Amino acid sequence: MLLPEKGERRIDRLITNGNTAIVIDFKTGDPTKKDQEQVRDYIQWLHKMNFVDVKGFLLYLKTNQVVSVSMTKTKVSKVKDENQLGLGL
Repeated sequence: MLLPEKGERRIDRLITNGNTAIVIDFKTGDPTKKDQEQVRDYIQWLHKMNFVDVKGFLLYLKTNQVVSVSMTKTKVSKVKDENQLGLGL
């Protein structure tokens, strides 16, 4: 994404369908609050781009944790099955 006054941001995975968007950011290190802030920033920008329903996820490869990120809350879960990332999709 090219953002005014912030330059360029690269979302690892963006899935869109109509006015719905899903952001997935892959991380190799340990979970941090900064990671969640990054995904929240992506969510805000996608809302400004007229996506109505935006969901954000962090996928930690080291710990197999999936973190659901929204503007108000965060939910952490473990990957239950190698074929399902626990994204609720």
